[in-house]
Amino acid sequence: MAMRVVSTGVCSVAVIPLSNPPLNAVGTGLRRRLMADLDQIADDPNVDAVALTGSAGVFATTLPIRELDDPQSAPDLAAVCRRIEDMDKPVIACLEGHVAGAGLELALSAHVRVATPKARIGFPDLNIGLCTAGGSLARLPRLIGADRALRFVLGAVPHSADSPMCRGVIDRIAKGQEVLDAGLAYADELVQNGLWARTRDRADGFADLHGYDAAVKRWRKAAGPKGRAEREIIDMIAAAPMMPFSDLIAQEQTVFEALRQTSRSKGLRRARFAEQRSTRLTPRNSDGPVSFAFYPASQTGTRIAGAAAQAAVNSVLVELDDVQGVQLLGDVRYRLMRQADVLGLKPDTARGIASRVSTRADLSALSEASIVFVSSGDNPDDLTLRLAEIAPFLRDTAVVLCLSMEMDCQLLAPASLAGRVMGVYLSDMEFPARLAEVKISDGTNAPALATAQAGLRKLGRVLLRSPAGLPSVAHGMFDALLASADRLAEVGVAPEIIDRALRDHGMARGAYELLGRAPTADYLRRAKAAGRDNRLSARILRDGVAPPRGGVSNVLLDDLAGTLRRDALWTPPAALIRSATTLALVNAGCGLIEQGVVERPLQIDVAMLQGWGYPRTTGGPMAEADLMGLPSLVELGRRLTDRFGPVCADVWAPHPILQRLAQDGAAFRDLDVDAVVRKAQAQAQATA
Repeated sequence: MAMRVVSTGVCSVAVIPLSNPPLNAVGTGLRRRLMADLDQIADDPNVDAVALTGSAGVFATTLPIRELDDPQSAPDLAAVCRRIEDMDKPVIACLEGHVAGAGLELALSAHVRVATPKARIGFPDLNIGLCTAGGSLARLPRLIGADRALRFVLGAVPHSADSPMCRGVIDRIAKGQEVLDAGLAYADELVQNGLWARTRDRADGFADLHGYDAAVKRWRKAAGPKGRAEREIIDMIAAAPMMPFSDLIAQEQTVFEALRQTSRSKGLRRARFAEQRSTRLTPRNSDGPVSFAFYPASQTGTRIAGAAAQAAVNSVLVELDDVQGVQLLGDVRYRLMRQADVLGLKPDTARGIASRVSTRADLSALSEASIVFVSSGDNPDDLTLRLAEIAPFLRDTAVVLCLSMEMDCQLLAPASLAGRVMGVYLSDMEFPARLAEVKISDGTNAPALATAQAGLRKLGRVLLRSPAGLPSVAHGMFDALLASADRLAEVGVAPEIIDRALRDHGMARGAYELLGRAPTADYLRRAKAAGRDNRLSARILRDGVAPPRGGVSNVLLDDLAGTLRRDALWTPPAALIRSATTLALVNAGCGLIEQGVVERPLQIDVAMLQGWGYPRTTGGPMAEADLMGLPSLVELGRRLTDRFGPVCADVWAPHPILQRLAQDGAAFRDLDVDAVVRKAQAQAQATA
């Protein structure tokens, strides 16, 4: 969209749309176009004011993740913000939709801001280990003081434009009219009365310097020994009333550049990038609302139904046993009421959420749902019968999601369900884990994918697509995690030491702690197929031994580990345990790449980050390998196999893909997966 000049009858306003689909990220191209438009307007005597608008319902969002890997191309964000603020004509930022990070920095450099009531405004920069880059640590406290400025930046969450948090940031709320119309009316006023000021000249937030300093002290105390980014942000906002504006802008840019180079920020950026690129099963969007049914009802189903109710999605638990159905319904409604009470919701609101889940004892209830979750069991014959049983009752467009990764569910479905049946693994942990891995067959149709995508997104899931008939990414990586832990235990490392090292690294749970959330039968079946059914993890499940809890072992576990240990008990450095684990995961990831299970290495990172609580600061195991340097990982593999013998080669011997990338000076980030798969297939055919 090009700049245009609008006459209001009072003045002429240059309307500049910020357009960079799909998210309106403030990338290099957008910054250059904006600078060119501002230069043109500055020299045009026929233009009296400027209105910055978004496009497609979004004002502007963050700097592109990819651009953060290198210094910002000219013009950088700070230069663009300075150009906006320096304009001799009033600049009105017309805010709607998402106004995040760099987009909010552009808005703060404008002279006034008009917003729709529900525009979402915030700084997510800290979530990727960064401070702001355009001067907001100097501008924001001038408008709203230290306390709210620090809440904005350190909280890293969005706020509604009409909320108390945004008073002073937003100058006018556009109620009952388009935000551009409100901005044009505001432009008339500013041109007529000339009462506008640059943000750098404002001092509203400095009116009570004693309170300002007290707020900074509170935030320093609350932050404690947090990370470097938090400390730097507090220091710069503390200095805002005293340091010259231009010096503070320069200091912010220096700190931003230093934080950009840290391994923490690099890892967090890789995690964000991986998740952004792993959110679609299909480019197509579903039309209309979604609703769920669960057959047969189960505890897993009630947990999904509870999450759906909180997302305003209706669910029906179909259970032919009336008593069982009523009990499950009572369980899910009780949990929803408890959660509503914790959140401080009104009783009527809580009851409304709970009422979104119902139970029925006849299969005809399945016709009410656009997505039917089927608990499939372990036997393909059972799933075949279940799919045939429900098929007559489903809508022609309904999608069936089988809670199984072990079978090609579409092959077991009747012809009437062709193209509409998929397997799905939904991560179910006591820590944040939002993975939904969906198994896609060649015949799966686009409308079914769009419906599944819409429903799983309603549940807040991060989507991961993988081909049916091949191993699951989530399960394959989980098995590799335990395989490495088992080998460490065999060579003399106590299980609780392994878990403690992984938790200290940032994992939500240790490897053996995660066993408590693994479907026992599925894991044991996979372990047996891989020849690992007599290693420690499988024995823990088969023998009913409790795994470590919080890094603490127990007598039965110590005895079991002792019988399987082939070397003397020892405690290696935690860094060695972590690196050995990363190597095992990378090797497993290379195997999935070679088999064609994943389209890009970042899918492996998503599976570990959102499925098993891998530390976000690493970006995931494949990203962590890139940051560590692939040659160092190859060398580690050689040292481990030399020390502990060829029996450990199945876990730690560097995979050929890893070795080749290391030799070529390449990285997983730049890997051409299609070429790897084609080469592996060609080698397999040549061998055959």
